Amino acid sequence: MIKLLVKLGLRNIFRQKKKSLIVMLAAMVGMVGIIFGTGFMNGIFSLMLDGAIESGLGHVQIRTKNYLETRKAGMAIEHPQRIKSQLEKIKYLKNHQVKYSARFEREAMLKLDSNVQGVMTIGIDPSSEKKISKFDEWLVKGSYLDKNRSKHDLQFNILPALIGEANAKKFELEVNDTAIIAIGSFDGSPKSTRIRIVGIYHSISNAIDKSMVVLKREDLSRLYHGKKTSVSSFVFVAKELTESGILKNLLKVELNNKNIEVSSYKQLQPGLSKMIEMSGSFMGIFYLILMSGFALTLLNAILMSVLDRTREIGVLMAIGTRRKIIFWMVVFESEILAMIGSLAGLLAGGFIVLITNQSGFSLSSFAKGLELMAKTGTTIYPFLGVSDIFLGLGIAFLMSLLASVYPAWKAIKMQPVKAIYNR
Repeated sequence: MIKLLVKLGLRNIFRQKKKSLIVMLAAMVGMVGIIFGTGFMNGIFSLMLDGAIESGLGHVQIRTKNYLETRKAGMAIEHPQRIKSQLEKIKYLKNHQVKYSARFEREAMLKLDSNVQGVMTIGIDPSSEKKISKFDEWLVKGSYLDKNRSKHDLQFNILPALIGEANAKKFELEVNDTAIIAIGSFDGSPKSTRIRIVGIYHSISNAIDKSMVVLKREDLSRLYHGKKTSVSSFVFVAKELTESGILKNLLKVELNNKNIEVSSYKQLQPGLSKMIEMSGSFMGIFYLILMSGFALTLLNAILMSVLDRTREIGVLMAIGTRRKIIFWMVVFESEILAMIGSLAGLLAGGFIVLITNQSGFSLSSFAKGLELMAKTGTTIYPFLGVSDIFLGLGIAFLMSLLASVYPAWKAIKMQPVKAIYNR
């Protein structure tokens, strides 16, 4: 029976070249939509996470106790040097190439003449910060914070700082210009100082550029507390995002400190996590729409092919061919054509994803809306994983199978005499 199905199916495919081509094109177009849609959604999810992690969220953070409840910037960790010493002894961090750095942060006002902008000042240790964030790679003008201050700046306590390109344009600042940073000190009194713009960065998001001013941790700490040792958090970046859960649990056990909290990026940015979960639901709806279109297009193409062969099917029935063989013959033909078209669509869709991954897919027209999505950027870089490819092929196989059932059922319900005379 299988041999007969293959023989009949292949003969019909090559004999009816136009109709076969229509079915393959329908499958190809559907697969291109599925593959590009998957790659595009992958790009959005990746950008949402990258924007937060690359700006210093990291995969795991150590914060002072009750930080997740209060979310107050500048809550300092007690005895940070002791924690740093403990971290240096944890072999897992070295063996698994986990990078970490200390940070201190304060809410502040950036001022110049009549212009004022609320910002978050981030105090960093320049050398170790390069391992957990990308401010050094985002620089478009000037230099990083690892250069020594001039005698003039030391004398007048002018602090080196990095600002975002959006703020540089708003305040009309260039490299070596100065502005004022004002913060609330540890005792509640206002403190302000001049900063010198040593570098201007352009991140993946305009929201990050507007909200963050980067200083040296010891400088910001002295401004806040008169000491250079204040630490708000230790930020950790593992080789893979999936290691965050293991790393979080390990640090809890190894440090065993009741005065700190160890949190993953999901706890630190619950809104981001929920948005990705919601996006996963939207992606399911998106898949359903694409699959429905894919199935209906195939159904129409296969049904037209069957109806055009009414006389031939009638003859097969008249000479004694069992209806079961005719049913599976139609299904077999549909599957072969659909999978050939799907493979072609996979190659075409994969090529489109590859091209847009290199050039990026700009959504600048929707920039304002996208900035609300967890500080994501406006250029999407679609990509595919191996699982996405198998998922696409699995969807194609299932949809073509479902689409072929009705035409095959229609074929076996034909009356031989009426089918032969096409009545």
